[in-house]
Amino acid sequence: MRYIISGFVVGALISLFLFTGEPATEIYETFFSKISSFDFAQSNPSLKEVIVVPYGKIFYLVSPQGELFKKFDSTPDVYEFSAKGDYYIKYGYTGKSIELNSSKGERFWNLLSREKPLISYNGKMIFLLNGDHSKIRIIDINGNVLGVGEISGRLCTTIEFSELSDFGACGFADGSYWFIDENGNVINKGNTPAGNVVKGMKVSSRGKFGLVHYGNADADFLRVVNLEKKKWSDTKLGSAHHMKTALAIDDRGFAACIDLKKFIVVDDDADEVFSVAIPEKKAGQSSLSLIGNYFFLCYTKMTGGSQIFVFDTKGRLFFQREFSAESFLNSYVRGDYVVVRGSDSLFSYRFHFPEN
Repeated sequence: MRYIISGFVVGALISLFLFTGEPATEIYETFFSKISSFDFAQSNPSLKEVIVVPYGKIFYLVSPQGELFKKFDSTPDVYEFSAKGDYYIKYGYTGKSIELNSSKGERFWNLLSREKPLISYNGKMIFLLNGDHSKIRIIDINGNVLGVGEISGRLCTTIEFSELSDFGACGFADGSYWFIDENGNVINKGNTPAGNVVKGMKVSSRGKFGLVHYGNADADFLRVVNLEKKKWSDTKLGSAHHMKTALAIDDRGFAACIDLKKFIVVDDDADEVFSVAIPEKKAGQSSLSLIGNYFFLCYTKMTGGSQIFVFDTKGRLFFQREFSAESFLNSYVRGDYVVVRGSDSLFSYRFHFPEN
């Protein structure tokens, strides 16, 4: 509580300053709020772009400017929202069916299923993961089989959807991985060397490149996959990760990873573009977003508290801020805004680029 109260003061002061990186590029804070305060906010149904903010059993749909679109209470069910916020799937931990609804209150369908649903950014594609995590069924927004229909492996370790689009990626403990297009078709699949565990994946927003993080207890690697040319390149990371870490990749093939004590960026051939030493990351929650030519990092530090760094594509520090009382931070890009969510705080930064 002490942090939240002081946060409003600090946020107000910070918003008075412009942080300048390369010429005419600026970043400034646009709002700072306690998440729980949205209980008392007036909803604005005309908002077009939102972030889905889960808070216990409550889901707030909030604009990058800090306005409330709508509030959902999932009790006693479980809700899985599309990242854009247009749709959500309702199901139960021990239920026998899943139900797709729109955030405007429309009910689409109800299917008999005990699988865990995951839904893409726009809601175009839905993955249904079975109980032993060995198979994923693929359906569309109408509940019909989509594309290849299903994929399988031994123990699914990661499922990801592209930001701002509907490409998918999934990996398994047996080292197999799959990239899926918006129509549910396989655009690339492969296996890691010696069947090393797939620890994380990403796919670029237009489905041009994919990223696979794999390894074992002793060493980890990144694989940059050119999904159009059907080729890939590997590079070794500096640390072995025992929990998922933040990854990012764009449609040029630039891939990034928070590698415990450093932030690393590689090109489409997996050759290092730059690496920067950072305070050591604690195992657990972290996020990494690309906005323009900037990398926006959020993670929990080994020494406690959370950290934001922003680097440009040449590895130059553009902005940083420490949150000593936040146990975690997540970031989400919407246009020229980056919205950051903490344990009980929500705030955003707006980037002003030279061309805007």
